Amino acid sequence: MTTLISLLSDQTLPNVLFIEAVKTTVETYIFMSTRRMEREKKMDIIINTCQLTEAQCKSIEVEPEHYDAIIKSLEAESWNQTSQYLIHITGGTKMMALAVKDFFKPLPQSDVYYIPIGHQKAYSLTHNDKSIQLPQIHLNQYLSAHGYSFIHNNRPEQDHTTAHRLFEKVLTKGHPAKVDEIMHRVKPEYGEKDKRWYSGEWFEEWLYEKMKAILKIPDDDIAMKVKIKSHRSETATESDNEFDVMFVKNNKLYIVEAKVYSRFRLSATFITSPMYKIASQQTVLGLHAHSIVVILSPLWENKSRTQRINDLKRVLRIHQVWDLHDLRDYIRLIEYLI
Repeated sequence: MTTLISLLSDQTLPNVLFIEAVKTTVETYIFMSTRRMEREKKMDIIINTCQLTEAQCKSIEVEPEHYDAIIKSLEAESWNQTSQYLIHITGGTKMMALAVKDFFKPLPQSDVYYIPIGHQKAYSLTHNDKSIQLPQIHLNQYLSAHGYSFIHNNRPEQDHTTAHRLFEKVLTKGHPAKVDEIMHRVKPEYGEKDKRWYSGEWFEEWLYEKMKAILKIPDDDIAMKVKIKSHRSETATESDNEFDVMFVKNNKLYIVEAKVYSRFRLSATFITSPMYKIASQQTVLGLHAHSIVVILSPLWENKSRTQRINDLKRVLRIHQVWDLHDLRDYIRLIEYLI
């Protein structure tokens, strides 16, 4: 019998990845938890994401910063000396990791693993030559691992060639305000769908199609017009926060905020608002979430504005900010995201 010992923390994705890598060989799952992790139902989130049964799983609540107390909690449990124990210490606190590693070290059938940040393998700390390849998870699994479900709409309102032709017109003329289809969207002959589409939905759909094609992302790993809902939410509806484009690649999440402005002079609010919005959403989606703000206007012609944007980008931990001129080389931009 193989038992997996996992340490719980705010970042549940490493737990999910390791479980998905070894679940065919594991019969029992024991989660080293804390009072806060119990309150936030981190074990339940992992069970749901990995589709485990509650009968397979158990939690042991410990004092996260007290080594001796953690050892005593482990000593109070009944451990089968002949079982195989996999110990995954990427989560938890340093004291939890040290205590768990030291407690199981004397057992001959134990193997301790750790996932370094940014790596796609879990490395054995018991046997230097051993490692476990981590699987690639889908978008729904990534969101579920962070306690969210989602709805989305991946059906473009119009053919992609129409959106691409509109994009090429903006590049040629140098600004959305110089493109007739965009500026005439308020005319009576435009229906509500057309008004929304020419106001900016076309650009979201263009980014979705280009990112999907250039990065070769499967349908299950990318979505547009995404609304997420926390598993802990008591409301019946999804969040009002809509993500224009969202995708997973190499177990990292990328969220995109796209803006088309049909005015030549942009106040600071038009630039900073989408940056603040995406940064606030990024914080709930884990350390592996990368935010991208794309504004289809010239931004970098003003040096002082460029400096302010770059300063805010660093403060808010935004991965990329692109403007109209950047997008002239959109293939390279998108390729270099990964």
